[in-house]
Amino acid sequence: MRGFGLHTLEQPVAERRPHPLLVASLLLAALLSLFSIYRRYQAESQNRALALATEIDTVESLGASAGLSPAEALAALKKDGLNAVVLGEQSIGELAGGRRLIVRESGGQTLLEAIDPTVYGRVERGLALRGFKTQRTEGGADGRPGLAVPAGSTLVRGTSVGLDPDQTAAAQTAGMQIVARAGNPAGVSGKYVRGALGWMHEMGATMFLPSGDQVLGRREALTATQEALATTGMRYLTPEFAKLGGDQDMIEKVPGNVVRLHSAQAAELDRLSPLDAVDRYEKAARERQMRVLLLRPLTNAAENPIESFGGFVKNVRKAVEDDGLEIGTPHPFVGPNLPPLISVLIGICAAPFVWFAAAAFVTDRRVRTLGAVLLGVLAVGCLTKSGGQLMALLAAAAAPVAAFVLLDEVALRFKGPEWARILQAFLLVSAVSLVGGLIVAGMLNGLPYYVKADEFKGIKVAVFLPVLGIGWYAFTRLTDWRGNLRSPITWGAVVLATFLAGAMAFMLARTGNDSGVGASGPEMLLRSALDRYAYVRPRTKEFLVGHPLLVVALGLYLRQRRAAMPNPVRGGWIALGLLLGAVGQTSVVNTLCHLHIPVALSLARIGIGLFLGASFGFVAWAIVGRLDRTSAAGEIHEGEVV
Repeated sequence: MRGFGLHTLEQPVAERRPHPLLVASLLLAALLSLFSIYRRYQAESQNRALALATEIDTVESLGASAGLSPAEALAALKKDGLNAVVLGEQSIGELAGGRRLIVRESGGQTLLEAIDPTVYGRVERGLALRGFKTQRTEGGADGRPGLAVPAGSTLVRGTSVGLDPDQTAAAQTAGMQIVARAGNPAGVSGKYVRGALGWMHEMGATMFLPSGDQVLGRREALTATQEALATTGMRYLTPEFAKLGGDQDMIEKVPGNVVRLHSAQAAELDRLSPLDAVDRYEKAARERQMRVLLLRPLTNAAENPIESFGGFVKNVRKAVEDDGLEIGTPHPFVGPNLPPLISVLIGICAAPFVWFAAAAFVTDRRVRTLGAVLLGVLAVGCLTKSGGQLMALLAAAAAPVAAFVLLDEVALRFKGPEWARILQAFLLVSAVSLVGGLIVAGMLNGLPYYVKADEFKGIKVAVFLPVLGIGWYAFTRLTDWRGNLRSPITWGAVVLATFLAGAMAFMLARTGNDSGVGASGPEMLLRSALDRYAYVRPRTKEFLVGHPLLVVALGLYLRQRRAAMPNPVRGGWIALGLLLGAVGQTSVVNTLCHLHIPVALSLARIGIGLFLGASFGFVAWAIVGRLDRTSAAGEIHEGEVV
């Protein structure tokens, strides 16, 4: 194709020093990104407090089995680490079911008669908020107050009367933070939203958690929800993995008032061992920055249910405290307070190596010049959200490719014994790939990314496009690719291509937090073991697949580059090894693209993966290199030690 071309065996890349502009762009991009990332690390380090919460229904049920009142049960659980309780709205129907109110329908209207006079004011306030026009009625035989409501009894029974004052009193007596839950009934107005949230705050609620499948106020009154939370100072809790209507709107509009919550349903907990259940909550807090953990009992039956649940709470508390977190009042994250032009500066420094990677596939000077101009314009456009996202995507995709092209230029400059040259090559490729991840984390740094109001959009592209580019580059560099393309297709090539396509499709399906493709049983066992014994679990495709294959492929590649007569057939297998090894490099970049995960943890995950992967790779090379020695001996320059 005109304007595009690659160096081949007939056009070897000369041994030369990397262009100073390329080296400078990599170093400056890395330094600026690290500065931005350090600000992010500071913001994350200042938000270490979290709440351990449970629902009031759970407390009442467990307490009753031990003969404890809700206040006594909460006090017992507080000693184990519980410091928040979730309270739902009470309805007129619940008051009637508790024999505190009589509800009957007559003549097209609903008549309410308060058996317990203390509920009368709440009922009247709740009906007024809902917009019902009520009329007081004469009391019954006992002189009880009553209300006539011009609506059906079903609608009236579903009307909220705020939080249960007995439950709020029990929570406050035990020193618990109160999380209020409310649904989004049909027909509510902005006035209702503001009144309902204000009422909850009056009752002591400091956090709000949506109930049902919609956020209160969804859609047209959602602004009223945001304003009411801001006015009252209540925090908005966004539940992880839940698909609530209006939730994304809330975290996008008010990221500075968002606290993330993690919970597990009873059915999910029932499938976990006690150790795995604790581990689930601990990882949610440590690795995904959940700051409210909604706990539920591991079992419905125990010799002493309140003690059993208390033991679970205590274990979760110990696990998160061992991670450096603390039980306290959760707060939203604050922004990193970065200079406004930091994204532009990072983009300007990233542009040269993005161009360098693309230029490996382009020989036409005019196309190269046009690409350089467009990259310069895009770097300035990093002031905008879309411009920053696009430059971050280009940097993430270009870094692994640039790493292999740079390796091709300096491969003959590595000194020392063979294992040292392989290690130098592996570290060079990994360092350049890492810069791509640092650029994404440095450019896309802000409060919306911490709470997942926004995220890096190009994860799948950044994972798989570079792999294909590296494979094609290696194939054209190490084989007679023109001759191979003219040759008839063999069954072996078809089988190999099918296998690779299937493997890539499987990895594509597995990429992302919500991939829908779960890990196998043996992989889950391996993950569980790594979670327990490693500081942080490295990615399987890095330390068991990509990095070991890359070490072996680099060993064969360096021998091929030093061979007196390079073997194109052998080069094809090396190209395949480099393609598969590139999976680990794109995963290094990808790890830093998950912007809601603590950056220190992501860097640790990368480091552990590189160490383990390289270790396994050199063990494999000790075998493969020995087997390859005989066939490669005739292809090495005289005097070269293999």
